[in-house]
Amino acid sequence: MRMTQLIQIRIRAKLWVGLICAAAAGIPAGCGRNANQGASQAVPVTVQDTALGRVVGGAAYSAIIQPYTQVSLAFQVNGYVQTVSQVRGADGNARDIQGGDVVKAGQLMATVQENTYQQAVNSAQSQLAAAQATYVLEKKNYNRYSVLYQQHVIPKSDYDSSIQSYASSSSEVQAAQATLKRAQIDLGYCKLSSPMDGVILSRNIEIGSLVGPNVTAFQVADTRSMKAVFAVPDILVSQLKTGSPLALTTEAAPGVGFGGTITRISPNADQTTHVFDVEVTIPNDRGLLRTGMIASLKLGGAQAASELTVPISSVVRPPGQDHGYAVYVADGQGRSLVARLRVVELGDIIGNQIEVSQGLKTGDRVIVRGVGIVIDGQPIRIVPQ
Repeated sequence: MRMTQLIQIRIRAKLWVGLICAAAAGIPAGCGRNANQGASQAVPVTVQDTALGRVVGGAAYSAIIQPYTQVSLAFQVNGYVQTVSQVRGADGNARDIQGGDVVKAGQLMATVQENTYQQAVNSAQSQLAAAQATYVLEKKNYNRYSVLYQQHVIPKSDYDSSIQSYASSSSEVQAAQATLKRAQIDLGYCKLSSPMDGVILSRNIEIGSLVGPNVTAFQVADTRSMKAVFAVPDILVSQLKTGSPLALTTEAAPGVGFGGTITRISPNADQTTHVFDVEVTIPNDRGLLRTGMIASLKLGGAQAASELTVPISSVVRPPGQDHGYAVYVADGQGRSLVARLRVVELGDIIGNQIEVSQGLKTGDRVIVRGVGIVIDGQPIRIVPQ
């Protein structure tokens, strides 16, 4: 049995002892009373039969709902925002796009002033035209000097000079073409478009805002699939596998269950909390899940019990001892029913139940309510739960 489970049992045991004494302070049949006084009155209790089976339990976790895909959009050039795309609002009037609006892939969202970048394109085009004119001239000179050199009319130095001028003009044309292409790209960056179908989560710019690569203009998310991220301890992470189904609920959609699939388990624990992040992907075709919602889930729900099990709340310390564990069982029939103390040995915790390896047999009626106000030999009467 794991050390964490032993600690849990010891903590619960201390609480039970406190509850017994607290009950004794207010109820005559408790700590510090004598058996003769207790025997005069039957104490009402509820019982549970011991049996092997499956125990429904499991730890509850909370997860934060996030979009499966989310991107931050920013202009790749510096400038002042000139336009923000508009849509028709609920009142029928045009308004700037904002958080909650749906966008399509390639849809224009905003622009910055293009004057400076358009001038750069115009200048690059002029430089390219000049370089191309020079290239045409140098090519003609090269062709003419080649013929003259072959006819031994000009010296080799003149021929070599024409080759160099021709090659230089060719390089200048290539450089001018690259400059023009760069200027055209920058001009294109003056327009910001959505890279995917999705929903705008936030808009952080206004007309006239100074923007650049370090300024997030929009956040856009594809909400057709969402993910829930939660953290689990090392004792549980080994029981999880990617591809396994997992059910979640959220208070924002009461009565609606969401089926997800575990898509990622962090390979490393957080250095501070020592827990592992688990990601569950959830289809969101109906759009019921939104970013930031809190989802609830349970892990380790139904587990097989290898021993007899009893509720943890039914376990007590044997009277007058500071170690060991015991339970009370209902012994006898009808009016002759009494509580009998049974010393037990405990096993693993499964949900809110605990295994009993020795001290009980199948069918024993363990007292689960009223355990704090009975003693060995105390007359009892069983009431429904």
